[in-house]
Amino acid sequence: MSSNRSRRTPRQVLAQPGFRARLTSRALEDEVFRRQLASHPRTTIEAELSSILGRRVRLPGDIRLHVHRESSKVFHFVCPAAAVVAREEDSDLLLFWERILRPAP
Repeated sequence: MSSNRSRRTPRQVLAQPGFRARLTSRALEDEVFRRQLASHPRTTIEAELSSILGRRVRLPGDIRLHVHRESSKVFHFVCPAAAVVAREEDSDLLLFWERILRPAP
């Protein structure tokens, strides 16, 4: 399995909704990580990618990263570059958002 992980490129991992959900989840749970992601997105994301891929990752210079902080009055939505077909690994992302958006009983 680790050889399969190591064959993925940083661009492939960045494009996966599961990776974005991982960053979002960590930012929600960890204030230090949230500040680090906002102030040093490239370094922080490279570290996360390195952890996932099991090797040191440096993002190509042509990849631009934008980190936005939401507030109670400002919400950000991302329009994907292409239609995303739901995959099995995306189910975790859907469950994550359902838990956040579902009103408490």
